[in-house]
Amino acid sequence: MVQRIFIDAEEILKGIREGSLVVVDIRPFSKYARAHIPGALWLYFWDFTEHERGMPSKPKDPSEIAKILGRNGLSREDRVVIAYDRTSIGIACYTYWYLEYMGQEEIYLLKGGMEEWEARKLPLERGVIKPQPKEYRPIIRSDIRSSLEEVVRIARGEDQAVLIDVRTYEEHVGSMQTTPRPGRIPGSVLIDPMVFLRALLGDGEAVERLSSIAGIAGNRRIITYCSSGERAAVAWLVLKKIKGLGDVRLYPESFYEYSSRKDLPVEVGPPRS
Repeated sequence: MVQRIFIDAEEILKGIREGSLVVVDIRPFSKYARAHIPGALWLYFWDFTEHERGMPSKPKDPSEIAKILGRNGLSREDRVVIAYDRTSIGIACYTYWYLEYMGQEEIYLLKGGMEEWEARKLPLERGVIKPQPKEYRPIIRSDIRSSLEEVVRIARGEDQAVLIDVRTYEEHVGSMQTTPRPGRIPGSVLIDPMVFLRALLGDGEAVERLSSIAGIAGNRRIITYCSSGERAAVAWLVLKKIKGLGDVRLYPESFYEYSSRKDLPVEVGPPRS
């Protein structure tokens, strides 16, 4: 089922006046402090991951994520709008996935991003909003998350699903190394991340190009991965919400985790026909 994922400025301004939505800004702190949507809270995306332990692609335990969201002024029942700019749209999609994974009831992206908001000379404020802590009671949606164990079974042919590699061709074939080992998960299908980004931003031709994925998948699960989950989150959002495909999952640890396991096979070189 196709779902609405963007919300326009007029609806946001109305929601701010009525107190019926919460805006979270995931841009770098300096940009947020300089100018943000009135009342917007700042959210540091990487707090969701084990980046402090050198594992930027590994999500923290859901109970810890719930505490982080609550400290930042969010409850699961809030109607949330994610504010971003051109350079942070991938993180915005990843934030969307995390909130959906935690069971957030209603999530949107700011239509046109902060560039459009500022171009239209809509209200802005400076400084930092201190969040009022709330209780965040998650309802985990495990059906949208894949795992290393599941991916390994698929790579070995012990489970049926389509692995989509949302990286560049150079990363896919192993000529560019951005993870502990170069290459790809065996059997995965490469799709240019820019196709997903264009589809997200309303490019009808890009959306149509992705129609072939439904044919590739049939009734099988689709699992998206990249290096550390950001580009794969864009793909997940497009396939799940815009294309309306059924069982689409994100492997958040992505190839960073997979390639760090020296006992697991990787493929390099041109894709097999």
